[in-house]
Amino acid sequence: MSHTIHKDLPVIGKDLPYSKIDQVILRVHNFRKLALYKNGRIEAISPQLPYGYLEVEVRDFDNAATLPILNKNDYIHIWQVFEERGVKKNEEVNVIWTSKNYRNIIFSLLSPFMPKLIIWICNKNAFELMHEPSYMPKLSGEARFDAEKPIIEIKHSVMD
Repeated sequence: MSHTIHKDLPVIGKDLPYSKIDQVILRVHNFRKLALYKNGRIEAISPQLPYGYLEVEVRDFDNAATLPILNKNDYIHIWQVFEERGVKKNEEVNVIWTSKNYRNIIFSLLSPFMPKLIIWICNKNAFELMHEPSYMPKLSGEARFDAEKPIIEIKHSVMD
């Protein structure tokens, strides 16, 4: 996976409101680091910049977009997936950005400061299976569910 982001893509939060992607499954095509994560600490290049960016496929808009990573915990989780664990050739990474999926009302009230990403490591093409009923139509029922469900789910403990 390359670490460059396409500059012509709309930026979520700037060109595309977060409300348009809240609780939507996005496929990650690229991860760009603007900070380093070593020895359990993040070294950001600037407090005014995101920790990094994800280039994501936004199915509802039939387009790709750039998703800034603004929360330290989200960045650590993305770093661990791409830089430590790695993504195998037969896998893909999907994320859900949400400001609504918190364990209790206190976390919900503090949502502007809380982690936003639920990260799914899935089998390759799970994104198509989730979004396109015509993709592999012979795969149905429990077999289809097993093929599209996450192999691993990563989210912060404040999230449901």
